[in-house]
Amino acid sequence: MFSLVHCFKLHVGLLPQSIIACVYDGETWFLDLNKTQEIQVTLPQAFISRYLIILNFREVCSKKWRHLVLCRDALSSTQFRQLTITLHRQF
Repeated sequence: MFSLVHCFKLHVGLLPQSIIACVYDGETWFLDLNKTQEIQVTLPQAFISRYLIILNFREVCSKKWRHLVLCRDALSSTQFRQLTITLHRQF
């Protein structure tokens, strides 16, 4: 079971496995992990609502799952709308 401190460090970016950036180039998804590592991932699952997006990534090499939760206020309204449109086209 995760402690509250561990969850806080993970989401603030203090742990090596923290997702710092997510990049989509039109074909491939990449995740930057705590500025030390960039990994290629696939996006087999996503939850999209008006106020929340949950991206469930799977690493190409190790098949490990990575999850990214984005609230509507974490992005500008334009970025949130563009991401929602991109995800609807992909699924």
